[in-house]
Parts: sequence; structure tokens; C-alpha cells
Amino acid sequence: MNDNCYYRLTLDVSNAIREDYVFPTPATEYGIWNPPAEKIFNKVWLDYMKSIGVPVYNAMVFYRGPNASTKETHVDISKTNPLRLTNYGINWCIGGKGSEMAWYRSPKELKDEDVIWTKAKTPYIAMKYEQVTEIERCHIGSDVTLVKTDFPHAILMKEDPRWCVSARTTFLDNHQWDEILTLLRSKNLLVERQ
Repeated sequence: MNDNCYYRLTLDVSNAIREDYVFPTPATEYGIWNPPAEKIFNKVWLDYMKSIGVPVYNAMVFYRGPNASTKETHVDISKTNPLRLTNYGINWCIGGKGSEMAWYRSPKELKDEDVIWTKAKTPYIAMKYEQVTEIERCHIGSDVTLVKTDFPHAILMKEDPRWCVSARTTFLDNHQWDEILTLLRSKNLLVERQ
């Protein structure tokens, strides 16, 4: 099993977001939204992603204000009953200088009864920091990064506010991390880690 929780990707996202897309206005220091792909991404970029075998169907858009670090870790869930994990996202950020995404080992088996729901009506499982052990961390910034989301993870913020766009594909549910790496590697999209 591969213990790395992130990889840089060679995807071009310079024109991914539609010119007419307006980022939501956060009501607090934190916000999460789940727009369909065609509402946030340009059709040309979506067609490109489909043509390389990585079709995008929606996005998660996250906002974190200055120093508004995640209060606990969480695991992304795709569906419940039976529980299905969202194993990864393709992320890049606007702002967030110095912020880091951190990953942790889970102390327990994940179960349907642990699931709670975000304001964007997406399921997840939360765990307190004292329950988990850190594995690694990464400053994502504007670099397009494949991130593991089926392990507990959290955002550690500095003073610069941060928007994160996470493109979600149609083949992410229950694909093991190594399968996703193999697929993206075969398309020359993965930057190998040293």
C-alpha cells in the first residue's frame, strides 16, 4: 500500500473555472458548497478532462478565513447505507499562503452510524485530533494536487484566507488509492514523489 497522501498533477486548470462563476459569500469563517461541474467549470475544460479519461461531475468548494483551522479531522463519504468512501479529490487553492492540509491515521473502522452531514448536504465522519496520529502534511497552494480523502484530514490555516476547489470525478467511489495512482500515472498526469 502507498502511504503518500498527496501527489502533484500536471493538469492545466488555468481556464478551468468559468468566467461567470461567482464564489459564494461565506456567512462565517468557514464555508462548503457542492456545485455541479457545469456550474463552476468551463465546458472546454470538462471536455478536456473527459477526453483524458478523468470525467468531472461536480466540485466541492471550501472557504476558510484567516487562522480558521479545521476544528477536527474528517473523512469524506460518498454514500451511506452501505458506507462508501470518497477516496480522493483533485484540489487547487486560491490564497491560503502558508496553510497546510494534514493527514492522519484512523484509530477505528468507519461505520454508517458515525456519519454526519455538512451544510452542503454532503456526508462525512469527524474525529478529534487526540484520536488520530499525523502521517504527513502539504501546502497545496495553486499547485493542482491529488489528495487522499478517505483518511482523516484537516486544514491548518495561517493568516491568508483560502478558497479550495476540489474537482470530483465519476470513478472515485471505492477505487483504492493505488488504483487511482496507476490510472493517473498511465495518463502521464502524476508527478512522482521522491
